[in-house]
Amino acid sequence: MGTIFLEKKYKNYLYIFSLIIFVFLIYLSEFLFQDLSIKDNNIFKFLISVVVILWISFAAMSVISHRDFSSLEKKFWLFFSIPACFSAWFAFVIFYKMHGNWFVISLLMPVWILDTSGYIFGKYMGRTKLIPKVSPGKTLEGAIAGIFFSVLFYIISSFF
Repeated sequence: MGTIFLEKKYKNYLYIFSLIIFVFLIYLSEFLFQDLSIKDNNIFKFLISVVVILWISFAAMSVISHRDFSSLEKKFWLFFSIPACFSAWFAFVIFYKMHGNWFVISLLMPVWILDTSGYIFGKYMGRTKLIPKVSPGKTLEGAIAGIFFSVLFYIISSFF
């Protein structure tokens, strides 16, 4: 979300910075969670929960109001994205340590299915725009198809 608000000349620096942060997170997560009993460590769970609740609340408010952001709000979203990304990364590390790689993939798979099926159905059968000001290419038909196929994935995968 942050790159939307940056000038073009700064985007290349942001990509390089993001790559450095990604590599740093890999090493940091190995260091932090090496000998840590995740099930007994509630501070990570608490911090991740707070950031997720704030992120969802602010995102929902901005989508519902679907208005243009002020300069201050743009800066807030840009800087709030940093702890949100750290929290998401550490949540995946915690899930991986507690439940293994198939569990983490099972968290990501419905999102991929929703995006892909929503895109395909929206592109070829979509007529009704969902929220044109927020995302002009999204259609109601694509959203319904994405939700349907994600739920179908959960139903099928629950047997395995």
